[in-house]
Amino acid sequence: MADTPISKSQARALVVLGLSSASDYNSAASALENAGFPSDGVPAGHNWRTAKKLNDDELLQLLNSSKSANDVDYETEIDRY
Repeated sequence: MADTPISKSQARALVVLGLSSASDYNSAASALENAGFPSDGVPAGHNWRTAKKLNDDELLQLLNSSKSANDVDYETEIDRY
């Protein structure tokens, strides 16, 4: 049986967060969960339709706000310089 392909929401979240890429849904879900983010790559209060309308900075901010207070925030490329 073939693995479930990675969702577009997961793929975008992995790129925006600078996490490693994944080849299937389960490995993407694990990578996101291990970093403290929702397994589907969609921030709390959103679904895939509303999340895809967010720009990268908005998505990053919302994903970071859904993490626990003990986790480190991920930064955009611009924030790093």
